[in-house]
Amino acid sequence: MVANYTEFESWSPSLSDKVIIAVIFSCIILTGVLGNVLVIALILFVRKMRSVVNLCLASLALADLIVVVFLPILPLAWLFDLDYSFMGTNFCASLITEGVSLIIVGVFVSSIDRGALVGSTLIFLLIAVERYTVLCRPLKTLGLWTTPRICGLLLVIWAITVGVSLPMGYATRYEQWEYENTTWTDCYTLYDEPWVQWYDIALIIGTYFLPILLLTLLYGKIIMTLKTQVPQSDTKCPGSRAARRSRLQVMVMLVSVLLIFVVCLLPFKIYILLLYLNPELLDAMDYKSHFAMNWFFRLMLYLNHIANPIVYFVMSANFRDAFRELFCSFCARVSSDGESSATSHTIVTMKH
Repeated sequence: MVANYTEFESWSPSLSDKVIIAVIFSCIILTGVLGNVLVIALILFVRKMRSVVNLCLASLALADLIVVVFLPILPLAWLFDLDYSFMGTNFCASLITEGVSLIIVGVFVSSIDRGALVGSTLIFLLIAVERYTVLCRPLKTLGLWTTPRICGLLLVIWAITVGVSLPMGYATRYEQWEYENTTWTDCYTLYDEPWVQWYDIALIIGTYFLPILLLTLLYGKIIMTLKTQVPQSDTKCPGSRAARRSRLQVMVMLVSVLLIFVVCLLPFKIYILLLYLNPELLDAMDYKSHFAMNWFFRLMLYLNHIANPIVYFVMSANFRDAFRELFCSFCARVSSDGESSATSHTIVTMKH
């Protein structure tokens, strides 16, 4: 479809603004990729890290990794006035909803930012329910949280993530605009459609505000239980004290990750709801202010996806120990391969 595009904004960011934004987001992408890949590697390759909670954290890291890699493509392309023709219709339909297209066994799957939000929220809920049942109902849930079962639940969460993505992918358009004998390719979502607005509002309320309320209740109950569970054997059994201290450390880490999630996304979610409920707010705002707010909200969103690995390594001794173990194992393997290569070279030299 080719249409006539006749209106351009009178203000555009300066070159220095573009460079600063590009540098900041390049650092964010690099930090997010390294941190989340490291978290996934530690949980997969260090046997003692394969707990139920850590498997959930690995899935959360995978969602963060997808968002960090693919989410900035469209905004950065727009920032530097790049044409979107390098994408194509299907890839556009994925990226405009801020996600990634994957081909798995020939099946095209669209996983978007809204889906990633749903997936992250469901993973937080799964962790909270697991912690609640283990710490507050331990005798009734023995054997409930097995590794196969948690992996099955995570697969269900990813299926829901894909399903939630599809309507917004359907609402995207990949078009060409003609302006002064120049053809521009554009990729956008039909946010003016009423069903798109109500769908987005339902997602924000149902996958952000309501789950936060439920998570607050669950974690509040867990914290109260941990505070009241002061074992009488603590003074006689150092192992009991260590176990309780470990549980508290895990809870503090999980609550910190949840707080980062809530704080980083809250301004953007409120802003979107206000624009949907009162569209005149956007008309009353000058383009420069809208540009600044838009990139501030994006920055907060990306910070959410890179902060978790930092929290894990700062607050969890298990993650730090696992990193040392993996690093030492890697160094030992490299050293062993080097010695084997040198030995083989010596033997070959002696034969000649």
